[in-house]
Amino acid sequence: MQENQSGGTKYQYHPELIALFNSAVSTSAIAGNFISPLLFVYAVNEFIPTNLLIVWVIVAFIVGFSRIFVANKLSKIQSDKNIQLTIITTVLGGSVWGVATIFAYLYAPEVYIYFTLTVVVGIVAAASSTLTPIYKAYLYYAIVATTPLAIVFFLKSENLYFITALLIIVFTIFVLLGGYKHYKKLHEAIILKIS
Repeated sequence: MQENQSGGTKYQYHPELIALFNSAVSTSAIAGNFISPLLFVYAVNEFIPTNLLIVWVIVAFIVGFSRIFVANKLSKIQSDKNIQLTIITTVLGGSVWGVATIFAYLYAPEVYIYFTLTVVVGIVAAASSTLTPIYKAYLYYAIVATTPLAIVFFLKSENLYFITALLIIVFTIFVLLGGYKHYKKLHEAIILKIS
């Protein structure tokens, strides 16, 4: 592990893991913070108040640009501060989708809650391959994106919703376990490569 510039090692990520993470940030941000939000807005714009959607999409874009900016900083200076900023901006990316779930629940017909489920689960699953080099970022991202989804389904009273909520929790646990295994394998491969 590499010490950061301040001499501390609070976040111990190999420089090659950070480089791998950074190499995927642009693609991840474009998909998760630009294209997907626009498609989501297109799908739900007749149900969710326009002012909320505008603010939500602006926040998604700001988070996307922030993720790219912070990743660029991290590629130049691998410090605890920049890793913390990376984790924070990544978590904000997940929270954008948590808020989308709440909007769909409050304003849209039921079928759009399932549409949101599909979008969020897809984004979280896809993020597994791009975010796991900094596992803590992926862990928090997945949790903040899927927790509102599970809660929304738990709030419904029918069995199908309860089962769906449980499936969301099981899905989250399994993608987090898979993501951790992916992170460990990447780390081991890097260590073997430099040995």
